[in-house]
Formats: sequence, C-alpha cells, structure tokens
Amino acid sequence: MSRRLLLSTALAMAAGAACLLLLVLTPQQGDVSAVLLLAVLTSLLGLMLRYLVTAPGEIRFLWWVLLSTILLRFAFTILQHYIDPDLGLKLEQDGRAVTAAGRELALGWERGLTRFAWPADLKHLHDWLTLHRSAWLFYCLGYSPLLPAATNIVASASCALAGYVVVRRWLTIDAARIAALLIAFWPSLMVWSSHNLKDPVNMAALSWSVCGLLLLRERFSVPAIVLVASSWAIGFLIRPYMGVLTIAGEIAAIGVIAIRSKSFLGSASMATITVVTAAFAVWAGIHEAQQMYGEQASLEGAETKRRTYYEGAVADRAQGVGHSEYVVNLKADTPLESLLQLPLRIPLFLFSPIPVRFGSLRLMATYPEMLFLYWLIPGFVAGLAYIWRQGRAEALFVLSSMAPILIVFSVGTSISGEAMRYRNILLPQLLVFAAVGWALKRARRREAQRERALSGHQQVGPAQAA
Repeated sequence: MSRRLLLSTALAMAAGAACLLLLVLTPQQGDVSAVLLLAVLTSLLGLMLRYLVTAPGEIRFLWWVLLSTILLRFAFTILQHYIDPDLGLKLEQDGRAVTAAGRELALGWERGLTRFAWPADLKHLHDWLTLHRSAWLFYCLGYSPLLPAATNIVASASCALAGYVVVRRWLTIDAARIAALLIAFWPSLMVWSSHNLKDPVNMAALSWSVCGLLLLRERFSVPAIVLVASSWAIGFLIRPYMGVLTIAGEIAAIGVIAIRSKSFLGSASMATITVVTAAFAVWAGIHEAQQMYGEQASLEGAETKRRTYYEGAVADRAQGVGHSEYVVNLKADTPLESLLQLPLRIPLFLFSPIPVRFGSLRLMATYPEMLFLYWLIPGFVAGLAYIWRQGRAEALFVLSSMAPILIVFSVGTSISGEAMRYRNILLPQLLVFAAVGWALKRARRREAQRERALSGHQQVGPAQAA
C-alpha cells in the first residue's frame, strides 16, 4: 500500500473516530440521521467513482481521498456547532440564519401552525429552495445543524473527483492525483463546505458541468448529457444569475470550438463569438440578478455595496478588529470606472487577503493558504499554457465557465472574507491547471535526474574499461 493511501486511511480513521466521539459526548436529536445521510450520500458518490474511473488502484486511491476529506469536514462541522459554537458564529452567520429559519418552518409544519406553500413566483424560487431544503431535512429526519451540512460536504468533496476526471483526460495519473488532493484538502474549501450556504452546491454544479462537457466532447453519451443538464439546472435553481453566467460562458466555448478553423476569417469569427457571448453572459447574469435583488445588482449597486463593505471593514480596523478590507481601495464613481479597473480588481479578488499586515487571528490563519496559492501561480500558468498548446478546446471549456462569474464577483467585492468565500466557487477550476503545471515540473525534474544518472553511468563505464 502506498504512503499516500496509508496517510489518507489514517486520516479517515482518525476523523471517523473523532466524529463518533463528539457525537457521543454531545448528542442531539437528528445527529444520527445526519450520520446516516452522510453515509448514503458518500455511497452514491462512490457509485459515481466506480462509473467514471475503471483502474482498481485509482478507485482505491480516490475512495480513500474522498472518504478522508468528507470525514474531516464533518468533524470540523461538529466542532463549530457543538464544541466551539462561537467559532461557527464568526465564520458563517448567513448559514446559521438559514438553519434557524429552516428549523422554525419545520416546527411550524410539525405543530400544524404553518402550511406548505409553493413560491409566489420564479423570482423567489432560489430562496425558497434554500430554506425548504433545510426545513424538509429537519421535518423528515429530525433537527440537527449537521443535516444540511452533510449535503454540502459531499457536494463539495465531489469536486475532487470531477477535477481528477478532467485532469486525467489531459495528462498522467500523477497529475490527476495531484488535482484530487489539492481540491479535496484545500483548507478554505474544507471550511466553507461545512456551512449551510449555497456556495458548495454552486461549486459542485460548475465543476461537474465542465467535467460533463469534456466527457461529452470525447464521446456522445446520454449519461454525459444528463450530467451537464442536471449541473446547469442545479446551478440555475440555487443561484439563477450564476447559472446564467455559467451556461452562457460554456455555450460560448461550444460555439467557438464548433468553428474549428485556422484561417483569419475563422479566427476572427471565434474572437467575435467569444467577446459577444461573454458580454451577453455578463449582461444576462446582471439582468437576472436585478430581477431578484433589484437595483442592488446593478453596477451602481455593486459599487455602493463594495464601498459600504470597505468602509465597514475600515471602521472595524479602527476599533482593533479585522484588517479584512482590500489592500488597495479602488474607488469608482461610475460603472465604466469599475469595468476599467478590472485588471486590478480581478487580482485582488483572486489573491486576497494579501499577507502583508497583522490583523485578527482569523485573517492571519489564512496566510499560509494564500502563500501556498501564490506558490502555485507559476504552475497554473505552465499548466494552462500546456493545455492550450495541446488543444484549446479543453482549456476553453474551463476558462469560459469561469470568466463571466469572475468578472461579476470582482466588480462587487471589497473585503477578503467575501473574496475567499466566492473565490472558492471557482477555485477547483483553477487548481486543475495548477495540478497540471505541478505534474509537468515533477516530470521534468525526474527526467533531469534520469539524464544525470545515465550520463554518470556512461562516464564510469569508459573509466573502468581503461
């Protein structure tokens, strides 16, 4: 058994033992149901693994990676809800509010005080689904904050499998394993997946839509079509404006790839389709968001929100709390200025918090992760360049699915915590390129060592003959 497999086995056993111990020490109604739900969802993920991966050794490796990360995330969920509630309150106030509202609705159903009602219109469907997911779980399985967290944990962990499948199409098993490990054990992905938020489901929908499109491009099949269609539907239902952005971006990639021309006219057509569709995706996503959130979702509203968050973070810092605002405060008086600042806003969104100052313990706890992310940047560039040279279509599917979302979030984000939360939705797509670059570097290093060993052997041979 390999050292990696032994390590993942040890992690799984330790996390599983911690989960059982914590549940015994702090029992609550519905906790057993949460464990059973986690087991069922993990088993379904195992079936997906058996369908998508055929090599027995790789199935074994991925199974233990997935099991380890799921149990570790579940143990952290127990920690923040039962052992250190203040920790969970600081990290996920939005998730706690959804959990409390879902519990109240479930109690109303149980006591006959509230009747089940469908949403008044499609505009409120996404909030209705978010609330009723928690309420249904509590009503059917008993109350436990671990129940909605269990669904998010498995959805987020499944991105490691999707990343493995994508990278395995591009390169070696070594690169695919690196991608799976990076996505499975990336700290902020593990932390945020344990909260009752929409983000883990959006992240999974994005990852699996990209994976399904690549599988569909390789071979036309009904399961691949179902995978893409269900990913698009889930992404749209959970957060409609993000679903529109994702679908439009990926359709743009399909249109560009369909041209397949090396002529100047073909290249110009590809560029035109890309620009027009990307612009339409951003417009459609903002329009859809405005239907839900009103003028808050306009560029003016995004700038107002950004300024409010930034000023609030500065006020917190003045009281000795935080340092969560961006290092650079990009003021914009018009929507056009916001768009012109994208070359700075996008790096701030992707790479904040920048570890250049002291702040709260929560902020500084993110610095090791950020330093590792910076270390991966050359690998990301090398991996993207390699995939682009091998076949632009493969890279286009990933990039086009991210680009509209990246632009929209970059315009309206101004504090590090918000950036980390929304960046995590895109992070698995970024890590697949970093994994490719990392694997290429490892392969070049091994090749250099082999050449040095071979040249040393050739030099020793003539010397012994003499």
